[in-house]
Amino acid sequence: MLAPSSLARSNCGAFAKYALIFTAAKRRLTLTNPPRTDVEPPTVSSGGAAAAGGLAFQAQLGVFFGLSILSQRSVDYALGLGSVLPLWMRFETEAPVDDILVATSEGFIAIQAKTSVNLSAVPTGGLAKTIQQFVRHWLVCRDGQGTQLWDRPLDPQRDRLVLAVGPNAPASIRTDLPAALRLCIQPGAPALTQAQMRALEVFKQCAEAAWRDTTSEPWTPEIVSELAHLIHVWTFDPDGADGRLMEMIVTGITAPDQSRALINALRHLSERWMTERGGANLADLRLALMQEHIALAAPPRYADDIRVLRTHSAEIAAALQRNESIDQGAGTIQIPRECQNAVLAAAEGGSLLIIGEPGAGKSAVINTLARELRQRGDVVELAVDRYNVNDLEGLRGELGLENNVVNVLEAWDGPTDGWLIIDALDATRGGRGEGTFRGLIERVLAFKGRWKVVASIRTFDLRMGIRFRELFPGQPPDEAYRDPSFSTVRHVLVPQWSPTEFAQVLIQAPALGRALEGAPAKLRQLAQVPFNTRLINEILQSDTVAESLRDLSNQAGLLHLYWDHRIAGLGAAAEACLHRVVRSMVDARALRVPTSVAAESYPEALDALCVHAVLIRVENDRYVQFRHHLLFDYVASRLLLDTDGIISGRVRFPKSEAKGLMLAPSLGFLLQEMWASEADRCRYWNAVEQIVADSEGDPILRSAAGRLSAELPETVADTLTLARHVDSGNARATATIGHVIAALAVRLEDDSTVELAPWVALAGELAGSVRRISLSLRFLVHLILNAATPPQVATEVGIAARALLRDAFDHEEPHARAVWLIPYVVTTFATDPVASRALLDAVFDPRRFTTHSWEDVPALCREIGKLAPTAPDFVARVYAKTYAGSVDSDVVTRLGDSRILSLTSNARQDYSIALYSLSEFFPEFLRSHPSEAVEALVGAVEAYIARTHLPRAGEVRDLITRTIGDRMVRLKPDMSYIWANNPDAPHAQDGEALVAKFMTTLVALPADVALSIAEQLASTTASAILWSRLFYAAVRRDDRLVDFLWPIAANEAWIVEPDTRKDAIDLVAAGYARRTHSEKQTLEESAPDFDLSRFTDPLAARKALIDRLFSAIGADQLVTEEARSCLAVLPAAAIEQR
Repeated sequence: MLAPSSLARSNCGAFAKYALIFTAAKRRLTLTNPPRTDVEPPTVSSGGAAAAGGLAFQAQLGVFFGLSILSQRSVDYALGLGSVLPLWMRFETEAPVDDILVATSEGFIAIQAKTSVNLSAVPTGGLAKTIQQFVRHWLVCRDGQGTQLWDRPLDPQRDRLVLAVGPNAPASIRTDLPAALRLCIQPGAPALTQAQMRALEVFKQCAEAAWRDTTSEPWTPEIVSELAHLIHVWTFDPDGADGRLMEMIVTGITAPDQSRALINALRHLSERWMTERGGANLADLRLALMQEHIALAAPPRYADDIRVLRTHSAEIAAALQRNESIDQGAGTIQIPRECQNAVLAAAEGGSLLIIGEPGAGKSAVINTLARELRQRGDVVELAVDRYNVNDLEGLRGELGLENNVVNVLEAWDGPTDGWLIIDALDATRGGRGEGTFRGLIERVLAFKGRWKVVASIRTFDLRMGIRFRELFPGQPPDEAYRDPSFSTVRHVLVPQWSPTEFAQVLIQAPALGRALEGAPAKLRQLAQVPFNTRLINEILQSDTVAESLRDLSNQAGLLHLYWDHRIAGLGAAAEACLHRVVRSMVDARALRVPTSVAAESYPEALDALCVHAVLIRVENDRYVQFRHHLLFDYVASRLLLDTDGIISGRVRFPKSEAKGLMLAPSLGFLLQEMWASEADRCRYWNAVEQIVADSEGDPILRSAAGRLSAELPETVADTLTLARHVDSGNARATATIGHVIAALAVRLEDDSTVELAPWVALAGELAGSVRRISLSLRFLVHLILNAATPPQVATEVGIAARALLRDAFDHEEPHARAVWLIPYVVTTFATDPVASRALLDAVFDPRRFTTHSWEDVPALCREIGKLAPTAPDFVARVYAKTYAGSVDSDVVTRLGDSRILSLTSNARQDYSIALYSLSEFFPEFLRSHPSEAVEALVGAVEAYIARTHLPRAGEVRDLITRTIGDRMVRLKPDMSYIWANNPDAPHAQDGEALVAKFMTTLVALPADVALSIAEQLASTTASAILWSRLFYAAVRRDDRLVDFLWPIAANEAWIVEPDTRKDAIDLVAAGYARRTHSEKQTLEESAPDFDLSRFTDPLAARKALIDRLFSAIGADQLVTEEARSCLAVLPAAAIEQR
């Protein structure tokens, strides 16, 4: 028999094949998929077939198989199945042989447990009933399709039907029957003893009877042979040899003092599962036992691998511990990070990413986290830069495991949580190792068990790696440590030193503190990155004068200084050695290189570089790597990247080489040094243009160059070279500008307070090249006006906005429609009011209006609120022009440019949005600029009447002019008593909606403002509807406005005219009490003589008018007898009605 470890290795394929069987079996035992109807349900009770002794015996069998699953030992040799391993067991199943069902690495074992049965063919006997179950089980499987997993044709090579009996069963059952079954399947005529012959005969009788009771198929003798190949009688002695075997197995599973507790726990679990019709596989069985407080050894197959992982994790932890401190002469500086508690709390709550900029201290934080988590559970710690792997099999070899690391973690259970800690996911730099660790994380997260994953990665790589983001969905657990770019990724951001942390650093490193006293802000900001702090401190310890640090403005400069003080002095051999190291790393896509490769030509230089801590030896000196990834990035930028070649275009980075993630940081350092080398940034922009404009270039390097170009400019001069290149017609510059502006957009999302002076200047400079870069310029103007805080409404932006709109008017292009550009000109109107007004007024040019009014005019009117403060007089013109225009076309228009959900409208509906916008804004306009608003109202209403309510044929609408007091006023009939008869109509549209907004707003204005508006309106309007609504609002106010308007309302023209009659009479009545006796007498005496000759029945019209006027005033206010007598003859009901 094979040893357990050999069995495990020999059955790896079988384990993979049957890994999901138990889960599937449990899933299928639901009401939606009940057992076969031809299978009798089991009964578990003390009075049925399973008596108390039988139940205990069945539970002991459960203990035996449970121990076999835990130890991964092969099933008992008596079953004749060879080295197959048990995978799971279930009790009281839906199968005909229902006591216990065991799945093995090859097939199934169905067990019927009987402490004892007699050799008898009596139908009610235990043997006959058991054989009947065997026959039914065989038939169900023969006809099955595997829907229950076990119900497929049985195979004697891998399946068994087992009668398990106790040691007290008759010898005819324990010895004779199994021997007879074994001999009867041998070739030729078997030589049986009389006892064996009797046992076989009883078996045949029972089998034939069971067959005839179960199926209508004919019985044949061959059936006995088929059953005999499958059936085994197993004598199980839990108090004898089998019990001793179980005690031996227990010693390899748990501590000696828990052996008996383990067996008792397995027995109790078996009894429970017998009642619940449950069971367990290896993982569930171990979990159930741990919940019973049984301490289990690691699964035998994985015990060695778990020990290897523990050892390796300790080595990684020791190696990373150097990142937690800063060397300081004879001692070290160690500053606890303020974010550490947030990281710990987040890791206890679930899987997450630890992110941050290069050098922020992610490795120190994650290593400290691993140390703290070891006090709470199991931790596996990996450092990606220590491995050069292409797949999980390669990782298995690197770690020295016998089994796949995923399988080891899955088998490594325990009563506590477990954490897989992975440092420096970005160290794969886009190589095939990235897929390895991504797959590892994905599969471990899929366990949904005790293992959580915590991994660190640079912010840049996370931004590039959408699949890593998808692996860690969720909200950032701590608002204080989050990157807004990753709001849907569960992460903790490791920041640079906080002020408190940095103050502690300076206390413990006085030389550093002295060097930074009075230092420029850029140097202090640079020093607040933990890695930079370490570098500066090391440079100062090499007797560097602090003054040499003062000119540092970026990390590239700091690393240049580090090179000068740590590497340059080692000579050309060290530089050649480093060149070999970085070249090998880039070629292998790994941040380590075999020591033999690094030392091949320059062993002394390699030793010197290690002594100076530029390089470090790892993995028992088999490999070397840079002390920090940033050192690799800088060295690669110096030794691998050809500055002149990049600028000239001779050196390219084809996308097919896929070196972007490997070299992007190095390119960043190179470009930073170019930036600092010249005031006009000419070489920098030439290099960026070569990289970004290369459509076949590496997309990550193109993105990195664009992103850096959005971060470096700080002054107006920084972007002028790029603008000159565009203006000269340089195609590469034209292509580059769009990428740079897109990168600026991303930066503004992260920080809306970016210094925008260089970008404002760039917008102004690009205005002259608008034809070539209209789309890019439009995006830049949008960012400056809408994404920045506060918006940068500068002269240059106004120039760019007007250039864009002018170009759109002159050239019809889908990406440069005026509808998108009008808001920019409105926003920048104040930068040049004359030019802006002339340009916006072109919207109403008849030629443009005819073809674009339904786009342009709504776009302008939507911005009317921004335009009013700077150009209220122009706003008044917009009102008049907009209400004068109309669109009769039903041409179909699109609402947006979506190709997924394409919504349409028509030109008429689109134009109505302009009218809606103006009417909605009018109350605010009237309150803030009453004079211009009245001008807008008069112009808009007159235009509306002329457009929609022209006189009908034969209809006369003469303008009436009167001098009332010292004011000349006009009245123009408009038939509004018909089309606008309800001043409170709830669904007014077009011009009527504007009039309604005016009326309701006027009612609520302060008295002096309302009076001023009325005075201006009285001098400028003639429209009857405006007089009517002015009277109406005055009556509702019932203040000085009534007194001001009373002489006009009391004039014959306003009282006689049907459009104004009702509201004029109401106002006359409302102010009558405050008029003089003379005014009243004049009105009462003149009213009967009003000229009503234009009416069809002048007499009737006069009577109706007089009745209405006098009844509205009321008898108690009339002063002349004639007026009161006119009123007296009216019926009371008529007076009341009026």
